[in-house]
Amino acid sequence: MTDVAGVCGACRAPIRGESRFCLSCAAYLPDPTLGTKAGLFGRWVATVLDAVITLITLTIALWIGFARGTTPGHAIMRHRIVRTDGAPVGFGTMLVRDIVGKTVSGMFLGLGYFWAIWDRDAQAWHDKIAGTVVLRRRRPAAR
Repeated sequence: MTDVAGVCGACRAPIRGESRFCLSCAAYLPDPTLGTKAGLFGRWVATVLDAVITLITLTIALWIGFARGTTPGHAIMRHRIVRTDGAPVGFGTMLVRDIVGKTVSGMFLGLGYFWAIWDRDAQAWHDKIAGTVVLRRRRPAAR
């Protein structure tokens, strides 16, 4: 004895049990016009594509930011990152600061980030490692 709960709106096959998809045509039973069940391989490919697109976008944003001596977040906040002697930072310095330095700053429950609270120059560990300071850009003088 089978438990039939109706018929599929897409292929008219009998619906058994409480599945959300038709066992015959994979239609989405609450509303077959919305589509059919996506396959696991296609879902995996979409997840990989999401990761690749995110990585590419992040890489481009960081590359542009690093070349300008900032990061996207610091640029939005009107911050500038310079070497402790006031010289512009290069790509390598920004790479060390944001990849190596921020990894170290995040260790030990993020103490490296909080270090800027007590440091007289407001340097977090990643700033100390890279030899940088963060400055707020001055607004242009009103005329």
